[in-house]
Amino acid sequence: MKKQNVSVMGVILVAFMIIGCAQASGLLEQSMVPDLKSYELDGLYVTTDEKQMNGVAKDHVKLAVGESVVIYARGNSTEGKWFKLPSSVAVTWKADSELKVTPASGHTVTVRVVKPICTTAYVTAVTTAKNGKKIEALFTIEGKK
Repeated sequence: MKKQNVSVMGVILVAFMIIGCAQASGLLEQSMVPDLKSYELDGLYVTTDEKQMNGVAKDHVKLAVGESVVIYARGNSTEGKWFKLPSSVAVTWKADSELKVTPASGHTVTVRVVKPICTTAYVTAVTTAKNGKKIEALFTIEGKK
């Protein structure tokens, strides 16, 4: 009877250890998930660097006719933080006549130079904040000889 009680107690102890480890690993996994705080959109950044989420925006390039660049729109919070725009935020793009933007809306676009640029040409990203404020960001392209 004593041997059976010891065996039962051993099985219970092992079960508690397994349950405890499983719960601890769940807590560890939760703590490794980044805080996906929702920021209030106050402005836009435009950049050529897909991974850029801080610092000075890479918002200008030199291109010749036929060359293209991919531009990414990022949000700027009221706290000055960069953030990836949620899919619910619509961004439209307009460009000078020397440039072609595809697609005309979205968080990522490709801009191709279709005519010679005398000095500079501009691409503008436009969106609207929840409070109705129109937000614009300029991307500058200089002509390359």
